[in-house]
Amino acid sequence: MLREITSAASDAACLVDIETPLPREDRATGLWADHAELPPEVRAAAVLRSQRIPGLDAIVQAWAQLPPVTQDQIGVEALALAFYGWLSGDPCAKPADRWLTGDAAGDCDVEANRALNALHAIAGRALPELYGSGEKTPAWAHVDDSDLTPLDMGWEAELPSPVQFAIALHRRAWQTLQASAAFLRAAGKVEERMAVSWPAEEVEDEALTDLLMLPCRDLADAGAMLAHLEWYRGVRHQHPKSPALGEADGALIAVRLRDLSMIAGKEVVGAAPAPEPGGVVGLIAAHRACWSAYLATPNHEATGWDAHFALTEAAGAAVTAVLRAPCADWLEATALIEHVQWYSAELEAAGEELTDGSEFESQQLRARAGDLALFLGDGSVAGLRAGRS
Repeated sequence: MLREITSAASDAACLVDIETPLPREDRATGLWADHAELPPEVRAAAVLRSQRIPGLDAIVQAWAQLPPVTQDQIGVEALALAFYGWLSGDPCAKPADRWLTGDAAGDCDVEANRALNALHAIAGRALPELYGSGEKTPAWAHVDDSDLTPLDMGWEAELPSPVQFAIALHRRAWQTLQASAAFLRAAGKVEERMAVSWPAEEVEDEALTDLLMLPCRDLADAGAMLAHLEWYRGVRHQHPKSPALGEADGALIAVRLRDLSMIAGKEVVGAAPAPEPGGVVGLIAAHRACWSAYLATPNHEATGWDAHFALTEAAGAAVTAVLRAPCADWLEATALIEHVQWYSAELEAAGEELTDGSEFESQQLRARAGDLALFLGDGSVAGLRAGRS
């Protein structure tokens, strides 16, 4: 009895790492990370086979059809694998509780591996319906062109778009924030936590930021984004710490709602007011001038710190003004798309050292440009691909 209890405890200690499933992100760094680089039809075939893996009922049926002599062979090797595998774990026990020498435990491990290989060989020969035979694939793993056609066509389409994912994540983050606030109220800890940020608060803020950096790639995305931003404006007053949106988020949501209202063809509550024509073109010209001045004197050695900061601030303010400016019509939408492409190319050419900190608003601008390309109804407008992500 003592050995049984000790062995069970040792087995649990030794096997905990094996029995605990790896986190999904860790598993993804292995085989599936490789699969991500494969053509869609190969990945689709892997998905289809994964859905067809025979269940335990198929194993039972296959076992029942084996001749008794083969069942005996498999049974002996399976018992050998279980027994010698158990003994090979002896070094995991406390020194005083070990039954075997280190060499003997090693021999058991060798024998367990032999039994495992024998099991594979016997079962593989006896059960072609599970393993296949020679170069012939078993029926459950066979995938032909007729199987792949619908999967290949719908491989990406069946997955929610990045916008749909981001909306779902932001909703869950908002619900978590509300639950966190309810707990703190119930525990009487709201006042002491008001001066510090909450993990749930940071997650919700980050989820909103991520969402606002994504363009809508089709009308379904646009409809979902519009509905979500309208919903968020309606519930934001329930935020436990910051019931009013910050200036940057509020302005960006308002202008995104204006862009989305142009796509939907209707007025939307909370959207930035429709401007008079010409405003965006002027802001674009101002941004290009400020950017050119910044590039001409990109470091403080040439200008001194005060002048350098002034140029940097002017360039930053100019791009913010463009980002928050609603378009009056399709001409301004086209001009903004072309400007975003120009600015993205400028940032890439200037290099990270000169553009550190600029990528954040640049990505938000690209998201707006994606929405406006959808409004114009031509995914190739100004070279902007409809398949953007």
